[in-house]
Amino acid sequence: MVFDVETLKYPWYIPAGHLRSYAVVLDAKAVASGRLDVMAALERIPAAEIADKRAAILAILPRLQYSIGDSSDHDLETRGPDAVETALSGMLRHSRQAAAAASKH
Repeated sequence: MVFDVETLKYPWYIPAGHLRSYAVVLDAKAVASGRLDVMAALERIPAAEIADKRAAILAILPRLQYSIGDSSDHDLETRGPDAVETALSGMLRHSRQAAAAASKH
């Protein structure tokens, strides 16, 4: 559940562009003021949408956890990146974009 999209600080972990595919986005001000009941909002979500969100979460889950160091599956192509690899890749991409933008000025 996300109350404020601006709180998603690390886009390489959580793909913000697809936020609604895996998260329930609620208006924080409406919740804080009592105009929106969180449980009522969650109970209105259709079962099919819950299943779709669950599948989307399972797809991004490997990027949120660390691999076990002694795992026999060291092939990145097979297992996909873990949290450390995702963070390093995201920071490197961000640094490259910032350097490219700075060189244009």
